[in-house]
Amino acid sequence: MKIIYDSPLAARCAAQNRVNVECNWLSTLTITALAPFLGKKVIKADGTLTAAVRAILPVPAEDVQRWLAHSDRALCFNLKVDELTAGTWPGDTRAHYSEAYFYAGELENGVLVKLSEPTDRAANYDPAAVAALRKVAEAARETARDAESACNPFGLFDR
Repeated sequence: MKIIYDSPLAARCAAQNRVNVECNWLSTLTITALAPFLGKKVIKADGTLTAAVRAILPVPAEDVQRWLAHSDRALCFNLKVDELTAGTWPGDTRAHYSEAYFYAGELENGVLVKLSEPTDRAANYDPAAVAALRKVAEAARETARDAESACNPFGLFDR
């Protein structure tokens, strides 16, 4: 059973922490597993991974969504998790999602030519600390608005 957080910010922090932990863990395992494929074709003509590569990829946690997100030059994976808050009526919940991605390596014509470094994302976001940072940001915005208003009627730019 999932935890139901008491605020959207608490749920968002929990989701970001969890997706970053998963990203750090899966990037390390994936990049290590891809080492034998360096110099070999890993992407088929239809844009999907070869069967050999699919077979060795680590499996994410049950409630973590993972999908391939590659370009002509980069092999990437996206991860997505959600955490819940109570909804507007009893038994109702709202999902708060967070995503992270990692680069596994560089590609040339579907061939893996270079491996990336595993990620090292922070996983210690705290709702109280984020709320405090938001207050600092709002105070800075207010100061900027006051300064801009003081420039009236000239504004900030001359044409």
